[in-house]
Amino acid sequence: MVANAAPVLIRRGHPIDHGLNLYDGKRIFGDGKTIEGFLFGVFGGTLISFGEYAFSSTLSQLLIGISLSVGALAGDLVGAFIKRRLGLPRGYPAPLLDQLDFVLGAYFVSGVFNYVAQHDFTVFGDLVPPTLQLQMVLTSLYIIPLLHLATNIGAYFLHLKQTPW
Repeated sequence: MVANAAPVLIRRGHPIDHGLNLYDGKRIFGDGKTIEGFLFGVFGGTLISFGEYAFSSTLSQLLIGISLSVGALAGDLVGAFIKRRLGLPRGYPAPLLDQLDFVLGAYFVSGVFNYVAQHDFTVFGDLVPPTLQLQMVLTSLYIIPLLHLATNIGAYFLHLKQTPW
């Protein structure tokens, strides 16, 4: 969640898509997805991972945290890509897509990372038993949308976002 929320603190930046359109004439991601925001999001999520690493002292914890951060932002880019294809303007709500794109991206990238590193397609590697991982993932799919909405409303009232969604 930190990796996905951190880019809102970067007010300006260079669009990841460099202003380019696809064959359909629509932007690839739009002005809201910037190189600086992506890097700052990865930095924010990684910073949290270092904090967790300090308590767990396992390199696996740190690497999984980084992969979750990169995955969250990659998932957010996929969500923006889908929204542009649907013709939705920047900041326009897309219920569930807005709340779950980054979560699913984080889980996917972390799963691929763990598969490459340990030949085990788990989200949290060997840090959490597989049966508990499934419970955590499924529970997060309904808790995170609520947390996402709450943090966006907070960011709106702090004038960090232009819309409360």
